[in-house]
Amino acid sequence: MQLISGHKLQNGKYRIQEKIGQGGFGITYRAFWIMTAQGPMGAIETEIQVVIKEFFWSKYCNRDPDGYSVSISSAEGKEMMAQFKSKLKKEGTIISRLSHPNIVRILDIFEENNTAYLVMQHIDGESLGEMIEKRGKMDEPAVLKYTQQLCSALTEIHGKHILHLDIKPSNVLIDKNDNVQLIDFGISKQYNESAQETSNTPLCVSGGYSPVEQYGTLKSFSPPTDIYATGATLYKMLTGKTPIEATARNQFDLEPVTCFNPDISKKTEEAVAKAMSEKIRDRFQTAEALWQALNQAEEVIEVEEVHEKESVDVAMSYSPQNDREDHAQIAEITLVDAPPSSKPQEPLEPPITKTKRKPWPPYLKYIFAAVVLVLLAVVGLRMYQPKWEQNRTIRTQLKRERDSIDQVNQINEQKRFDSIVKANEQKLQDSISREMQQKRIDSMARATQFKRQQDSISRVNQAKQEEERQRKEQQAADLLRQANNTFGNNSLGAARYEQSFQLYKQAKDLGGNVTDGYRNFHSLAKLLIESGSGYDANVKKILLYAQQLSNTQEVRDLLAKCD
Repeated sequence: MQLISGHKLQNGKYRIQEKIGQGGFGITYRAFWIMTAQGPMGAIETEIQVVIKEFFWSKYCNRDPDGYSVSISSAEGKEMMAQFKSKLKKEGTIISRLSHPNIVRILDIFEENNTAYLVMQHIDGESLGEMIEKRGKMDEPAVLKYTQQLCSALTEIHGKHILHLDIKPSNVLIDKNDNVQLIDFGISKQYNESAQETSNTPLCVSGGYSPVEQYGTLKSFSPPTDIYATGATLYKMLTGKTPIEATARNQFDLEPVTCFNPDISKKTEEAVAKAMSEKIRDRFQTAEALWQALNQAEEVIEVEEVHEKESVDVAMSYSPQNDREDHAQIAEITLVDAPPSSKPQEPLEPPITKTKRKPWPPYLKYIFAAVVLVLLAVVGLRMYQPKWEQNRTIRTQLKRERDSIDQVNQINEQKRFDSIVKANEQKLQDSISREMQQKRIDSMARATQFKRQQDSISRVNQAKQEEERQRKEQQAADLLRQANNTFGNNSLGAARYEQSFQLYKQAKDLGGNVTDGYRNFHSLAKLLIESGSGYDANVKKILLYAQQLSNTQEVRDLLAKCD
């Protein structure tokens, strides 16, 4: 089905090396771009490794027997292919203008073999999917680094009003410098400022990564569709598990990332859950908002690390030796007597004796405080109880209204999803029915054509057989006339019997009626016997001629007498 290794495109400009992937809408090849490097003193031919994606819609496309051209059997397929091929070229041109360190570059777009090809930059590395499959879940700092670069790439894409619509670990490559490269814009779409679709490339879904709106026929598009897929990719990196499909989340809850990786921070867990919200309005509306939420989680991790480091530093700075040095400094302080006063000392008055009040016992203080608190509580309850009751009633009513609205929304979402699924099933069934009907019509047409050819061949054969039969009859009739004439020609003597017999025999081989020849020889033999010749050799020879023309019992009896 794919192009063979060594096949060249664009008159030898590109050479296919091998197939590296295939999906519902295309086949991806590793290839070489053959070019000439021209220097001041001469030129050499060199090769640059690239990736070429061939638009090959498996639902409609087939490869011709020559192994190169793409053919479409149905009229519907031809119309769809022509439409989407034109859109693919247009959007590929727009995407090629993106210049971002985390987005793979599109180098060339061209048509050949009745389809379209995209030539992209080759990335030396492995995908996130391959990394997770080999090493399992990732550490949170590494995940946040990759997500920051992915969000930066999405911000650039969404800024050009383009949606990727197929973000998943296998479409995020990590190059040899440990940086993200976003690839595979095969089903990307454009949208305008009001989030309305401006392109109609075919949709496909990736289980666990595509949101529920992508399973139906989208009439409007916005960045939150890519945000959901980014959150699902985050989920895969943090847990090593693929999230459940969006269509199953009305029956099963999405398990938090901490169920599989308890070391994940609360901020990151909340950001992943929000990005993967079932409703579009509940998700982050931009990639930048998603990264800001994750960036807070990164700051929390850094602060915790700093606090731990400071605690260790303080613990290491204290020692008994330092404590002893501080006490020694205090011990070195000495008291100095005050200088003598120059004024004469006045006689001291006798001290005044004051009676001190005896303090309350401690238990009386506690009793007094408890009484005051009880009184304050009673007064507060009497003042705020009506408000509490009113607020509780309002909160209960609001909760009921929210639950009712959520239930109605859930029912409407389920109805909408059921209608989308039913419409898609009907479209698929109609498409299959049309294909089967077209195949039946083609089969009947081929059968009718084959029958006509067989009938024509049969008529030609019958005409030839009839012509041959007539020719043989005519030839046999001519031979019979010659034989009769020869047999009756007395001038030829006894030789006429041999000649006439040979003519009769040829006429018999052609299907002629040689009854006259048999009668002639039989009568001649009887005549010779009756004339007195007896059953000699000549009579036997005549009887043998008659037997070869018609082996009757009478001739056999006469031959027996000759013996």
